[in-house]
Amino acid sequence: MKRDEPAIEAELLEALEPVGLRELCRVCDIEAEYVIDMVEVGVIEPHAGRRPNEWRFPPHALIRLQRAVRLRRDLSVEPAGAALALDLIDEVAELRRRLRRLEGDPTI
Repeated sequence: MKRDEPAIEAELLEALEPVGLRELCRVCDIEAEYVIDMVEVGVIEPHAGRRPNEWRFPPHALIRLQRAVRLRRDLSVEPAGAALALDLIDEVAELRRRLRRLEGDPTI
């Protein structure tokens, strides 16, 4: 994963529509129960719908879920561990952006 990858992905995802549970499962090639587990531990959060079949996720949830799937596949990380790892990855990325901004990096 490249350091500037999240900013690029965020720009591309702005134009996308919210995604349902079925679409997430299809795109990530995972079962619905795994997505439900990811919601329960806070890896992703639906922004609409009360029941799983009504859920709608913001486009950036797809990236976070794909990263959680890679953590599970490559490192056998459980859902709670994926939540922690992804939060830490996001925090490090934000700190790097702030540092570059403070250092006057013109690429920001």
